Amino acid sequence: MRIKTFQANSMREALRKVREELGGDAVILDSRHVKGLLGSKVEVTAAVDDPPPKAATGNFQKHIEAYTRWREQVLREQGSPGERRDEIAKLKEEVVALRRAMMGRREEAGLYGPQGRWCGVLVGRGVERGIAERWLLESGDGVDWEAYVQVKGCLKEWLGKVVPVYGDDGARVIAFIGPSGMGKTTCLQKLAVRYKLAKEWKVGLVSLDTYRIGAMEQMRSFSIVAGMPLKVAYGPDEAEEAIRSLEDMDVILVDTPGVGEVDEIVKGIGPDEVHLVLAANAKEGDIMEAVRKFGGLPVSHLLFTKLDETISPGTILNVAYATGKALSYISDGPRIPEDLHQATPELLAGILLEGSPLRRP
Repeated sequence: MRIKTFQANSMREALRKVREELGGDAVILDSRHVKGLLGSKVEVTAAVDDPPPKAATGNFQKHIEAYTRWREQVLREQGSPGERRDEIAKLKEEVVALRRAMMGRREEAGLYGPQGRWCGVLVGRGVERGIAERWLLESGDGVDWEAYVQVKGCLKEWLGKVVPVYGDDGARVIAFIGPSGMGKTTCLQKLAVRYKLAKEWKVGLVSLDTYRIGAMEQMRSFSIVAGMPLKVAYGPDEAEEAIRSLEDMDVILVDTPGVGEVDEIVKGIGPDEVHLVLAANAKEGDIMEAVRKFGGLPVSHLLFTKLDETISPGTILNVAYATGKALSYISDGPRIPEDLHQATPELLAGILLEGSPLRRP
């Protein structure tokens, strides 16, 4: 297949260039407006020599969506109604040819029509295709796939079955572990304020993050402003003593370093919950390496930060699905405590389908 990109002042002109150079059998792969030194131009990517049906499988939805964009652009261009109809008819013929080539075959999602489109949405958000397919194939009958409310409800119900739901049922000692830079300290502070304001609990803080420059000063300043006692520990033994000194607290939140004696610390204090804090904007391979690195610890929950810094929130589902761990919280900004959200199936379904940050003005 020969692929080439063309630029022109209008969609009609770009399509004319495609036909002149690649011929009438060329297929449009993508189109967009680009800014140049002399103003905005239309950029069209086209290919010639259609692949066999099997090779084309999976691109069909992409062509359908692109066709919609092309049609809107053509209609906006200046020109006679007859010229616009000719261009639209040409594009429509290309799509029909692709549809015929696909008949009798399953798309990559294994589904056609609206279900296939929803599969494309999830995959576009970073969800592994196999996971998206499983949701669609297990969803059963009776779902109107054209109705967003029903689709979201269907996904919410399915997520509740495959991803353990966090109970937040009153654990007393909660440890936060994970690589440096994931946002452990900030998430701990958000949860501490939530417990104090929403549940009116007495919250104690223990910090062992003595490796990062400025980390201890950050915790000390927070404890003073929030009115929460802070104990600083420099190793497993001091951590145990710090927790014993806070026995009159309703909940104790423990901040651990990203390096050092994390294993000994966690095993020594025996927390009721261990939340592995990961960044949603990190590469999935790096996230799974962190899961492997901390896999020897009794991790009970996954907590994801930096949702507002990624366009692939599906990573959250992929990792939870692969590890079988419950999602506890999702963070999408620096505000305390507003930007920390309990990871309910409904919330996760909305993130995966809408792909928008959770933050509100």
